[in-house]
Amino acid sequence: MAAQSDIDIECGDKAGSQIHPIEKNAFQQHFVPYWPVAFLQDFLSFCGSIRSKYGTRRKTENTRPFQVEDYPNGYPRYSALMASHESFQIVRRFSNLRTRLLLLHQDRISRLEKKLEAIDKHESSPLFLASSRRDGNEERQTVLFDIEEALKTHDDLIDRNFRILGFPAARPRDVASLQNWQSANACMSREEQEYLSRREDLLCISTPGDGFLSWLEQTVSEKLLALSKNNRSNISRDPRVHVYSRNTTNIVARTILTPLMIVVLLIPVIICNAVASPNARLAIVIFATSIFLTILSLFTKGKMLDLVVAGAT
Repeated sequence: MAAQSDIDIECGDKAGSQIHPIEKNAFQQHFVPYWPVAFLQDFLSFCGSIRSKYGTRRKTENTRPFQVEDYPNGYPRYSALMASHESFQIVRRFSNLRTRLLLLHQDRISRLEKKLEAIDKHESSPLFLASSRRDGNEERQTVLFDIEEALKTHDDLIDRNFRILGFPAARPRDVASLQNWQSANACMSREEQEYLSRREDLLCISTPGDGFLSWLEQTVSEKLLALSKNNRSNISRDPRVHVYSRNTTNIVARTILTPLMIVVLLIPVIICNAVASPNARLAIVIFATSIFLTILSLFTKGKMLDLVVAGAT
């Protein structure tokens, strides 16, 4: 019979051996109460049934991500394209307007400063100048308040300009990509896409990368596009749109860059081991260090202190 076969689930018998089940009383005395364990087992079983019931349906519903063409034509579709890759986060810097506002607020503070100096110069009561608590000149108090508010605005403008000037300039290749897409799709009016023509005033919000690595990533992306136009990210159904994931291009670029750096660093060591003359070894070390620092200064954005430390080590 089935009940007398290999395994007895209730008693734990298998192939003639007997496994005695743990009694509830012993379990309660030596470990934890039994009912929380039973409740936890029932809860996990319930969660597993819910997951098995609805997990497959949710997975099939979310297999295809949103693409650019899923958004309405106009600003929604154009913003979806810009959000699809960090290199497309291109906006105007408005450097001229920011500088003009900064100069206007600066002149306003200068005029308030002169006004305060004139009030102090023509003050009839020396006590008002000697004690701010006893200063009864209301005109001076008003000017000081205006100066404080103007300085707050001036400082805020300086901080914002400092942050804006720290963003890198937009790459001409990325600007041309947005212009080409606008020409093919006509999502915005011509007047509202004219900002892309002000290339000297465009910035990219994404974090600036290493100069040589960014160039190598761009080269890898172009080569991948030339080799296989089917291997592209699925941000758009348009066959003319080819946007490779930055993770892919970054991995390929670093894979190419790593052996190059190993060659640059180890070739002088190998040559020094092959040369017996101390003078020749010294010349090789000087030449290799010069080449290494030149590469760092040209292809990276390191500061002078970083270059000095790299040369010393």
